Amino acid sequence: MLLFLLAESSLNPLRQRRFMTVAALIIALDVFLPLFASNVLAARFEEASGAGIVAWLDALEMHYLYFVAVIPKIAQNLFGELFNISAWRRYSVSDLANSYILWFNNLAYAIVFIVLAGKRLLTIRSNIVYLSILGASLMAVSLVIQPRYFYFIYVLLCLQAAHPSARKPAQGYIVNRHPREVANA
Repeated sequence: MLLFLLAESSLNPLRQRRFMTVAALIIALDVFLPLFASNVLAARFEEASGAGIVAWLDALEMHYLYFVAVIPKIAQNLFGELFNISAWRRYSVSDLANSYILWFNNLAYAIVFIVLAGKRLLTIRSNIVYLSILGASLMAVSLVIQPRYFYFIYVLLCLQAAHPSARKPAQGYIVNRHPREVANA
């Protein structure tokens, strides 16, 4: 939340260019994480080294390539269990918290993203989506997959889907109207 307030304040010369602000955040994390947190990152990387593709993405992060790893890491946190077929085979009642709950969590994210995309509300111009993007970019720093760090994004995206403008078609999007009706609208 503080990051969002800082991004929207007059201290940010890029406040009118949200995409550039997000890019600047990712570049800043890309540079400063390995410089200032290399010892902590290296210790945590050793703990999580058996994580497959996540370990590879974490290695990119530690070698000044966070800008390459950020989107796959966010996607892994939000949708990873939906496509992890090997995890489906080991689901059991005794491992309920780490299996079905995570799978349904990822399914809920997918549904919300589809609803927002269908309603054309998944835009960086929205403060809620912008806050979600900033938060996800910051939370993706984690060296292990932790979907719980992203729960606030689900709540924010649900609020975006429930916004009153979600009941109307997107501005400028008119369906099945004659060109003269569109010009008069």
